[in-house]
Amino acid sequence: MLTAVLVALSVLGSSGSVDDRCAAGRWAQVVRDTEIRIVHEEPLRVPRDALGTKYEPTCVRLVFTVDTKGVATEIRIGISSVNRALDRGAIETLKKYRFLPGKPDDLPGASALVFRIE
Repeated sequence: MLTAVLVALSVLGSSGSVDDRCAAGRWAQVVRDTEIRIVHEEPLRVPRDALGTKYEPTCVRLVFTVDTKGVATEIRIGISSVNRALDRGAIETLKKYRFLPGKPDDLPGASALVFRIE
């Protein structure tokens, strides 16, 4: 199942679960602050794996700014899933999200959102 989850994010490794790594550090508060600003969200859509296999559990943290119209701008990958298709899917999904408008003095990268593949 593909879901968008609002917690800080990392790539799943053999040393821990997605949740352990995704909720770590200062990003947890940034993501919570971003979550309360969501007005409209979309489900994460990623292409099928070329070999027909399932993706390994992972997550992608996107860092961005919200403009005065509530649109995510200056989007960058904070932590990659290490899969280009999944990263691209998360970026394209984020572009469809709408947030409470940002203030003109918001810093670039002041918002973060996590997409998780389970």
